[in-house]
Amino acid sequence: MKRKIFVIALVMAFLISGMNLAGIENGNIGKIGNEKRGMELSYTIDFSKPEITAKQYAEISMKQCNSFISIPGYPLLPELVKVFELPFNARDISVKVSVRGTTTSHIEKKVVAVPARLRLSDGKIVEGGEKSWVYKSHETFPSQWYDYHIGVGLNGYGERVIFVVVHVFPVRYVG
Repeated sequence: MKRKIFVIALVMAFLISGMNLAGIENGNIGKIGNEKRGMELSYTIDFSKPEITAKQYAEISMKQCNSFISIPGYPLLPELVKVFELPFNARDISVKVSVRGTTTSHIEKKVVAVPARLRLSDGKIVEGGEKSWVYKSHETFPSQWYDYHIGVGLNGYGERVIFVVVHVFPVRYVG
């Protein structure tokens, strides 16, 4: 019986101490304190014209982009990933992206697809194969010009902050 109570008490101690990781600071439960209102961050980027290399398939790249959309079987398109750090007590976070000056280009060749993923343990293909319906669709891929997600973590100085990660898709594909 004592052993059972000790295990339950130990589990409760871990759960209560884990509350701090979930975003509640000791002594500040129920208070926001030092809340900064009206803070606005702005980031402007002018994208250059996409560079298209056509071999068997067309490959698209852009100087300002630091990543690619990596969904297996979908077109390999450039993206810009920008991470913003906000104070931990920031509230009512909103993200707005303005798109201006879009152009349309016709590409003779099919855009290269993102390669399949292989499981390291046995070398089998987990996800893969060209998604032909994406290449034939009249819908844009990706469907929006941007996407974002918000998370909490520690920055490079060990401070708890809110991370706003914005994915901008300057090139979209229509089949």
